[in-house]
Amino acid sequence: MGKGIVERLKTEYNLMEKWIGFELHPETPKSGVKIAELLPDVDIDLMNRNLNDNGAPYGISFKRNDFLPNTRLALEASEFAHAHGKFSQFHDRLFKAYFAEGQDIGNIMILLNLAREIGLDKDKLEKDLRNQTYAEVVEQNRNAAIKNNITAIPTFIIADNFRITGAQPYSRFQNALEKSLNQS
Repeated sequence: MGKGIVERLKTEYNLMEKWIGFELHPETPKSGVKIAELLPDVDIDLMNRNLNDNGAPYGISFKRNDFLPNTRLALEASEFAHAHGKFSQFHDRLFKAYFAEGQDIGNIMILLNLAREIGLDKDKLEKDLRNQTYAEVVEQNRNAAIKNNITAIPTFIIADNFRITGAQPYSRFQNALEKSLNQS
């Protein structure tokens, strides 16, 4: 929903956006984990209904997914896409693959296919993932997030003054932007 909110805000405000990947659960096994194992008290059906209710205004629908992938490779692949001028396209495709299609975005073969779909060189990506070319950037992003007390995704920081975490009403973003503009 974060992407949908930002896209809608961009129709009303002159925004400059910067997406930074944050590995929320680095302890997730490489093979991923069932959400029920990680968060045993979470009602997955309720979570899915809430996601779909919140995503509907932005034209986003979520497939019921009870699996949490290890996102380390996806974050490294996103940095590769950024370095090759295709971050936005890869971000969109990655989001759709996991949330709408239920794909395991921790699987290197899936990441390579997603990259190829948007015109990235999958052989170069595979080499860079195996060599951990972007691992340090992902780690730096994680350390910066921790240093800035970011504990959930998405977290939006507006003009370095306003922080909005999680699925929030659109009006909260508008209010933060208006306050930011009034402070300028």
